[in-house]
Amino acid sequence: MSEPETRHVKYFVLGPLQVRDADDAVVAVNAEKPRLLLTELLARRNRWVDTDVLVDALWNGRTPPASARGNLKTYVHQLRQLVARDGAESPISSRRGSYQLAVDRGELDCDVFEDLIARGREALGGGDGAAAEQALRAALELWRGDPGRVAASQGTAAEATRLRELRWVARDALADALIADGRPEEAVAALRALSVEEPLREATWARLVTALRDAGRPADALAAYQKIRDDLVAEFGAEPGSRLRGLHAELLAETEGDPVPPPRRFDDPAEGLAVSAPVPARVSAGPARWFRSRPLAVRAAAVVSVLALVVVGTVLVNRTTVSTPAPPTEVAAHLRLDAIAPKRPVPGFPAGTGEHPKLLFGLGDEATEAARQPLVHQAPVGMLTTWYDGPDELAQYESWGPQVIPGHYAAGTAMHLILIPTYDDPEPVDTEYGPGCGKAYPLSPEFLDHMRVLAKAFAGEADGPPLYVSVFNGMLKVVCTEEGYHADPLTTNYYRALKDRYLEIRQVFHRHAPNARVALNWDGWQAEKDDPQLGSGRSLMDLFSDALAVSDFQSFNAFQDEDNAADVERMVTELGKYGPVMVSNFGPYKDPAGARLRSDLTKVFAPEQIAELASRGLFAWSFWTHDYVDVTPESYALVKDVVTRYGRR
Repeated sequence: MSEPETRHVKYFVLGPLQVRDADDAVVAVNAEKPRLLLTELLARRNRWVDTDVLVDALWNGRTPPASARGNLKTYVHQLRQLVARDGAESPISSRRGSYQLAVDRGELDCDVFEDLIARGREALGGGDGAAAEQALRAALELWRGDPGRVAASQGTAAEATRLRELRWVARDALADALIADGRPEEAVAALRALSVEEPLREATWARLVTALRDAGRPADALAAYQKIRDDLVAEFGAEPGSRLRGLHAELLAETEGDPVPPPRRFDDPAEGLAVSAPVPARVSAGPARWFRSRPLAVRAAAVVSVLALVVVGTVLVNRTTVSTPAPPTEVAAHLRLDAIAPKRPVPGFPAGTGEHPKLLFGLGDEATEAARQPLVHQAPVGMLTTWYDGPDELAQYESWGPQVIPGHYAAGTAMHLILIPTYDDPEPVDTEYGPGCGKAYPLSPEFLDHMRVLAKAFAGEADGPPLYVSVFNGMLKVVCTEEGYHADPLTTNYYRALKDRYLEIRQVFHRHAPNARVALNWDGWQAEKDDPQLGSGRSLMDLFSDALAVSDFQSFNAFQDEDNAADVERMVTELGKYGPVMVSNFGPYKDPAGARLRSDLTKVFAPEQIAELASRGLFAWSFWTHDYVDVTPESYALVKDVVTRYGRR
């Protein structure tokens, strides 16, 4: 909390509601009804507020009890005791049928917030970058969390929305100040984080492109423009606005005269591919200089990304001998490398800006059953998880398409589909890479047809609640060896074919479900150890690194009867390198008394630990079934507390 900016502040709404009491101590207002009442009075400060308005806010859409007006008087009395100064008249006044809270300018932190932003923008307009930065940073330091968390009415919700927009004004202005002050690299660092928080906000990307250009990184600036353009086209079918297009034209003009190098050739003996990659004339020398100047690891990652695209294209072109032919429009899309769908952003990542990190919590293992469970109605469970075990379930899930799934989406609930092709045992199979051994169903001709059925059944609007798809339910369950990845031809051939099939599944869901986000699914223990001889642990992730890099999010299970909390930390660290991470299936085996569940949750959701995991990419957590949640009253109480404290819809 910034001093001296807050020395006169009595009410703090930019985060959990707090007041400065008679002893000059800042204390939280934890009781629900006094908190809602004070929130409403502050939103309507210095105005008389009708008793009926306050009653409606306190019971928030529910029918108030007959004693509501009497209860209101009690809550007003409690607030007066909390905010009154010794010997001073209470700032809360009353008259027949209404109340008023008197607040001087500077006594409410959001007023100070607004004044500092105005001061910073004025300084920026006057060319005083240092003063602008100081005021804007002071304003942003006041923000402790989302004020909408305690919104009691439409009026307070609207005020919370206004304050969120003001925060973006401050962030934008701070980036402008850094750029104007000749510190574009600092602006880049800040704007990169903002672009993850709101992936489709064009104003952020325009500033990022500007900062990268001013930092002498035109290739990175062009790449940033291309990313936001691809995402906007994929999400909305719309090109960027005039500001971004103008920046793009300026960058192209600046690089117009660069010489054109010959096509680059990348060879990957492991994949047996040689790729010619001509560089566009207008940006040729910039990216070439950038590529040569990057560290070896970065250059290797870039090569892997190119190869991943080529592998997908090659597989999709040559798959005709093993796949059921797709509709003509889908075939046409598959034949073009540039038609491979870009990554879709995960809404709300990083999740929340409140006192605690905010995660998307889910419950399985079958959506219609999960939706009836008490936890869904008693805590902010925002996602329903369904498992797909094989073709016998297609008719049931297809029948959900007309009403069941749209009903969940209309309620604002995300869906999560875990693909678990476990109905058959591993067996010898033929792959395009040679003989393999694994589950035949994922590579069968009908599998992609079944995926199209599922994608259409679970599809929602592009701008509605997401459909998350976790594919293959633990990568080690599908091959003939159970203790790890053996680098023998049968296993390697199968995994290479399985990776191709995963990329095809991603294409199918992106095409037929506009709201789909797709991930590979891992077992939580796979980052625990790394045995290069077997290829377990991170070695197996390395085998799929190109697929991970193009996945919309990352997904893993945590259901061991040992320390799942340690598995969660390791897996979030490993998978978070590729994008946002979901614990897709949590529920310890062999836990009849709920001791492992309680131990895992207590460790993971300790405040410092969950904050660290969220910073590494954790954005969602799905519980296996309600039976695991409700194994004992103590377990249910802990789960409910965790979801209530950290959940978002």
